[in-house]
Amino acid sequence: RLQTIDDRGVMYRKHHPELIKDWTANEDRIMLLRDVDGDYVVDKATVYADGFNELLMGTGAGLLYLDGDVYYTCIPDLWKLSDRDGDDVADVRENMQTGFGVRVALRGHDMHGLTRGSFGRLYWSIGDRGYNITTKEGVHLAEPGRGAVFRCWPDGSDMEVFSYGLRNPQELAFDDYGNLFTVDNNCDAGDRARLVYLHQGSDSGWRMNFQYLPDRGPWMSESWWDADNEAPPQFLNQPLANITAGPSGLAHYPGVGMGPEYDNSFFVADFRGGADYSGIVRFEVATDGAGFKFKSEEDFWWKVLATDVTFAPDGAMYISDWVRGWVGDGVGNIFRADFAGADIEGQQQSVEFLSNDISELRVDVLINLLSNKDQRVRSRAQFELVKRHAVPQLHAAAINTYTPTIARCHAMWALTSLSRIQERNNLPFICSTDDELEIRAQFLRCANEIHTDDMEGWFVKGLGDKSPRVQYFAALGLAHYQGHSEDLLALADTPDFFVRSALIEALAPQDAAGIGLVMDSNLDVPQRMLLVLAMRKTRSELLRHTLDDASPEIINEAVCAIYDRNVVGCKADVAVLDADHDKYSVAAVRRILACKNFIGSQKYAQQLFDYASDPMHPDALLSEVAVYLEKWDEPNGFDMVLNEWQEFPKRAVGATKGMKLDFSSAKSAGPQARGRQLFAENALIGCTRCHSMEGVTPAGFINPAGPDLSGVGSRYDKQQLEELITSPTAESAMPRDFDKKLNDAQLKDLVDFLFE
Repeated sequence: RLQTIDDRGVMYRKHHPELIKDWTANEDRIMLLRDVDGDYVVDKATVYADGFNELLMGTGAGLLYLDGDVYYTCIPDLWKLSDRDGDDVADVRENMQTGFGVRVALRGHDMHGLTRGSFGRLYWSIGDRGYNITTKEGVHLAEPGRGAVFRCWPDGSDMEVFSYGLRNPQELAFDDYGNLFTVDNNCDAGDRARLVYLHQGSDSGWRMNFQYLPDRGPWMSESWWDADNEAPPQFLNQPLANITAGPSGLAHYPGVGMGPEYDNSFFVADFRGGADYSGIVRFEVATDGAGFKFKSEEDFWWKVLATDVTFAPDGAMYISDWVRGWVGDGVGNIFRADFAGADIEGQQQSVEFLSNDISELRVDVLINLLSNKDQRVRSRAQFELVKRHAVPQLHAAAINTYTPTIARCHAMWALTSLSRIQERNNLPFICSTDDELEIRAQFLRCANEIHTDDMEGWFVKGLGDKSPRVQYFAALGLAHYQGHSEDLLALADTPDFFVRSALIEALAPQDAAGIGLVMDSNLDVPQRMLLVLAMRKTRSELLRHTLDDASPEIINEAVCAIYDRNVVGCKADVAVLDADHDKYSVAAVRRILACKNFIGSQKYAQQLFDYASDPMHPDALLSEVAVYLEKWDEPNGFDMVLNEWQEFPKRAVGATKGMKLDFSSAKSAGPQARGRQLFAENALIGCTRCHSMEGVTPAGFINPAGPDLSGVGSRYDKQQLEELITSPTAESAMPRDFDKKLNDAQLKDLVDFLFE
């Protein structure tokens, strides 16, 4: 229920005043490590910044060195730190933004992933501890229980949410062409972690409160996590693939340090709580229309409990090693690896350019470096050319069809930055008709950053391009202009999900008259669906007009949009729907029943009773309706679908008096059944974070993160099982405080379940 970081502070002081001293005794700090003599071993360590130990602070989890400054994410703040006197200690601290980390979630669901995008913005991520911030421009951004990706300029201006609905995206990585990816964590319910292409405005579906539902809500019951789900909800940014089990650090191969077979690869640290089954995974993606598809993965460097991975200036790989267990031993390692097949000359060039002052290099040399194999060299050359205001040379590089495509992209990105600085359009319009589709797409991507009046026609024209990627950026650009609903809806039947997503982004800010086209009977189903999804984004009460649509698909999506986005003014319109009608999906019926309970009238109490009296309905829905009826007079403030807090309107108290069901939602259970429930569903102890037992998880899937415990009762007696839980060893690798989260009866039930 917390809504702000101040609420969190009040909660701490009210409920745990005795722990305030402990919670502020330790600090987060930044260490600067130097290899002075060049032997690849650290021989100088300095505390660059410390003192991050206030009650609401931590964990500090993201660092980015940029132009002499260090950006640092440490909940609840984004910091900019500077060492002005050169003594390796920060002497200037600027709090760029506060308000991150509203709630208390699982350990590590913090703020991290700092990186720089194509145009110079900072990007970073936060786990599902959420945020409630007011930007420098006075814009209020609040999702207290959802993870997200943010971006802003290095001075903290124009901060915005880029992508949301994430659980714990530990790190972000851009590919060579400025496309953003993450590998987001699973919820320990038998689902798998997700490779996600983060496109603008995308919603990946997760909410923190799902974690505390026995079945994890629609995340599991409607398979929102599953990359192979053939019928995902239309709003969802479906993952490209389900890979890894404990994704942590993520890096894109910069182009030097390895053989050519590793070009375009990503590397992710897969942390599973034990070195025997953890390490670095390499994966690749391939372009697919406007977006991407999964290509391949392999275990690259195994049997190390890696938490992060990155690349040195010469392309060598660094990984950080947690050593052991979930809690850790308080010590760690950083390993460096060099690889056979690397271009030695290219490595030396990268070190020279990335490690030295480049302010005296000629502009023509910098232009040539835009074609360099190393992504970091190209990027540094690009931003140096921006500092030089080298518009004519960049313009010439961008339009030269004999120049490599990647260099032309960097030239356009630099011209876009200069357009912002100089407040004029520096983009070469000829690139909009280039034969190379990536150049046409990147031109519109750059134009979307400028969106001056003279660009509007180019966006409209781009909608007609044969390339879905060009269409995607054209649609995004039209979000800045009014009056283009019909142009956008003309593409509604595209089979490309990412183009549809951009169309929705552009339709959402259109005026009410444009969105009102949803009531136009001349629109086909794909067009009406786009408008429903656009209204979902804006939480528009116009959604009520779609509930009698001729298409069941439209109605089902609208019902879920109204409920999931909490469009309170439309819940009464959902409640009147007949939950027994076969045109409604199970997901829609679940929300219709919940709306009847929310409105709370005498009529709906009877309808819920009638529904619960029919044993032909799904067991899960019968159980939920039974709870609604049993708690009718004093309903649970947290709803059963999303686990979100709700304020009920005045209801018909006593309406269920005399209603008797043949079954109760509170079934009696023996010790093994109670133990099974603890193992599968209790988020506090989190058994299914690492283990499964013949598919015993909230979703019934095997958890790949750690050993399957099937048959453990044949190897240990009950006393031994209890000792393995309460006195962890290297053999069991259990968290040291596990038993403190259970009372004696619960511990006995869990042991009984494991044994039997």
